[in-house]
Amino acid sequence: MNPVKPTSARSQIAAISRRLIITATILTITAAIAIVTVSWAHYRFGHVVIRNAQVKGVVTRVGARMDGQIRSVLVEPGQLVHSNDVLVVLENRYLQASLERMTAEHAAAVADYQAAQLALEQQRRILTLGVEEANSQITTSQAEIEAADSDLAKINAEFERVTSLKQSGISSASALDGLTSDRNHAQAVLEAKKAAKNSALIRRQRAEADLAGLKVNEAQLGVLEARVKVAASSMDEVKADLESTYVRAPGDGWVIDRIIEVGGSAKVGEPMIAMWLGDPWIEALVPENSLRDVSIGSAVEVEIVAYPDLNLKGTVDGFGVLTDKAALLPQAAAATSSLFSDPARVPVKISLRRTPKNLQPGLTALVGIEVPERRKTRVAGVVNRAFAWIEQPFLARASSTPEPEMK
Repeated sequence: MNPVKPTSARSQIAAISRRLIITATILTITAAIAIVTVSWAHYRFGHVVIRNAQVKGVVTRVGARMDGQIRSVLVEPGQLVHSNDVLVVLENRYLQASLERMTAEHAAAVADYQAAQLALEQQRRILTLGVEEANSQITTSQAEIEAADSDLAKINAEFERVTSLKQSGISSASALDGLTSDRNHAQAVLEAKKAAKNSALIRRQRAEADLAGLKVNEAQLGVLEARVKVAASSMDEVKADLESTYVRAPGDGWVIDRIIEVGGSAKVGEPMIAMWLGDPWIEALVPENSLRDVSIGSAVEVEIVAYPDLNLKGTVDGFGVLTDKAALLPQAAAATSSLFSDPARVPVKISLRRTPKNLQPGLTALVGIEVPERRKTRVAGVVNRAFAWIEQPFLARASSTPEPEMK
């Protein structure tokens, strides 16, 4: 019996090792394919996968509120702006000059009105004091008249008594003369007091007449006040026109395009700056045979083709009114409408939980919409998703993949 050569034994061992390595490699590849297939199948039968999706956003074309010439453009395409930021400035130096003139006229009207108002108030206070002083004088004079009348009455009584006594020969003529002198003095005092009262009455009547005459001055004050209001209205009008020369951003967003340049003409109704405002959303065109597996509030996974590392999450927010076929012209819609044509697609709005800054309208997206639990085990839903599995590519990630931080 011939002994086995060492070289032959090593060759057999190497061959066996190669077969084992090949077998292990095949088994590993088969297992990997099986794992991927199971994961793929599990994901596809639990989600409606749509490859026909885009990033959407509100595109606004901002225009001027008045005609004019472009003085300066303060933004560039791709620039982030905030609400009320100035985008474009129209020529406004003539309005600034008008505003300065209107401001001066308003200040002069206010000064005239305030001066007339102060003068009127001062005159009213003086006349009111005059009326009060006259009333006080009238009261004092009335008291003095009553006292003088009382004194005169006493003197007259004494005069009558002395006259009677003289006639009887009891009183002398000198006593009667003295009483006559006293009576005449008392009569003069009474007349003086009455004259003082009449003078106070006249002063009061004059002051009251002057107070009534202030209504004419009040009417003049109303004219000055109207001048102030007219000047203020003219100033506000110029301010509004001046503010209209500053074209401002209606909200936070990005500048898409500068439609005009410095030196150009701005016209009301014509766009000047194109902007993307607000947060973007995803619009997915869901085939009509998969629409039954989509509902409001369903969780959604979104992959942006341009940024595959962004694993975004969102929620179904609403359904469109028109399908893609209904949006076509009638002739084109009729041509594509048949039993064996592609199914109609309904736009579905998907709101994102968080929005990265580099997300732009028009970017292509892949979405996986989670199927409600009540639909996952129904035969119709399973069949629909099976056909969709064949027709559409797999969303290249399982639902358990963690979401990275937004940029």
